[in-house]
Amino acid sequence: MPPIASHSQRRNPIWRDVRRLPLVVLLLLGGCLALFALSAEVDQLVSSGPLPSAWRALLYPPNDAAIQTLSTAAQIVAAVLAIAITVVAIVVELAANRYTHRITDMFVRDPITVSIMSLFVITTILSLWVAWAYVEPVVGAPAAPHAGFALVMALLTLCLLVLLPYFAFVFAFLNPERVIDRIRTHTLNAVLESGDRPISERQCEAVRSIEQLSDVALTSLENRDKTIVMAAVDALQGIALDFQSARSSLSLDWFEVSGPLARDPDFIAMSDRLRASVSRRKIWLELKLLKQFLAVFNQALNTSRDVDYLVAIRARGIAADALTRGALDLFDLVVRFFNSCLRAAINAHDVRTAYYLVHQYRMVAEQALEGGAPDRAVSIARYLRFYGQLSYSEELPFLLETVAYDLCTLDEHAFGLGSPVADSIFEVFLQTDKEAEGGAQERSLRGVRRAQVRLATFFLLRGDRVRARTIYEDMAGEPAGRIAAIREELTTEESPEYWEVTDREENFSWLPPERRAHLDEFFGWFSTGSSAQEGRL
Repeated sequence: MPPIASHSQRRNPIWRDVRRLPLVVLLLLGGCLALFALSAEVDQLVSSGPLPSAWRALLYPPNDAAIQTLSTAAQIVAAVLAIAITVVAIVVELAANRYTHRITDMFVRDPITVSIMSLFVITTILSLWVAWAYVEPVVGAPAAPHAGFALVMALLTLCLLVLLPYFAFVFAFLNPERVIDRIRTHTLNAVLESGDRPISERQCEAVRSIEQLSDVALTSLENRDKTIVMAAVDALQGIALDFQSARSSLSLDWFEVSGPLARDPDFIAMSDRLRASVSRRKIWLELKLLKQFLAVFNQALNTSRDVDYLVAIRARGIAADALTRGALDLFDLVVRFFNSCLRAAINAHDVRTAYYLVHQYRMVAEQALEGGAPDRAVSIARYLRFYGQLSYSEELPFLLETVAYDLCTLDEHAFGLGSPVADSIFEVFLQTDKEAEGGAQERSLRGVRRAQVRLATFFLLRGDRVRARTIYEDMAGEPAGRIAAIREELTTEESPEYWEVTDREENFSWLPPERRAHLDEFFGWFSTGSSAQEGRL
């Protein structure tokens, strides 16, 4: 294994830039020499012909005045360059500390920054050279480098004119949303880069860019810059989607978790078996992205719920794209991500976030039903039931009611599509309340039963009395008071929207009129069943 310092140097593009400094110096020196030689040639051309008086005044100033002007020009350009570097360095460093140190790297390497700084350096050097040539004329050149003087004046004017636009560029460059876009573009370029650069370096560069976006999101969360957080989350999803389009052009070595990539903090603790599995399924980059999603999600719990909602929405978008492309390994990875988020929300007792997360998770299951992966929908239904019952044991009973409502909706969707797994989801749904029935508290049980009644009216509307009777038989042992209360809620609720401001705005107690019309038939079975039972007694 190579030393840590050498590994860091190879990963850091700044180190590569340092090694290129001699080349940069030679290029600047060559530019100065070329301009100086060009001005001498111009002097040779114009010395033999007449010039207009205006041009002659510019090209043929008195030698003493020219030398003084050139010396002053060199001082002015050097001073302006020093001031510009100082101001820019402070502004860039402040932005880097606030968002990510990647800003400094990107700014220093930007072509416009390099061009402006080169312009100032060349102007300063050329001013000194031309002033020296006035004192000691170049052999074979005119008595004084008049064209060189005019060139220095033109460059000095250009330096001063570009100063204000350059500062405008600096502040535009440091706009965090633009920085995020540049990092996203840079990540995809690192993935698709061709040439002699080793794949391991490209992998590390992609990982580094993804981590920088995560840093931007996490730092912005601390500073309450939600707009920037959301832009970073969008960029992470964008990388995942862009990468899917680029997959076919990548070699198998790209997907191997080995070398420097295997020493990344997100992979180093993996067992050899798991690392081999990730390599075989070609999902290390997506795993890296979703781990950044999870880090942002965890930090936003109980503080920035809208950020968590966006993370869930963007993860669902990745799942939808995976289904479209037939990438079931990636879809399964997103399912694991949702499970991790639900566990984190329950552990943090963040009911509102979990309430919305369950909604997004159910929509992922619906996508699986529609996208030709119905077995995944059944698995998600089981996961939802598990986390609903877990929330009940953590004294978050409302979440169990939410899960029951979403499983009801999912099953309705499955039966509406004629899915072969609709009955499997139905069985999962009927078992949702089993944990609650065995517990000391039953605060959520009425909500679960209400969701079962909702599904029963769905079946009755479709003329499916067999499954509706199955629900009745599951509820047959309920106290009469609870059954009456559920009937009252479903009969009297008139608004499909919840009466408080929520992100889902779904009223669990509302039924469409065509389904409400079947409540009497369903609840009538309880009266008939009670009478029959009394008769048997």
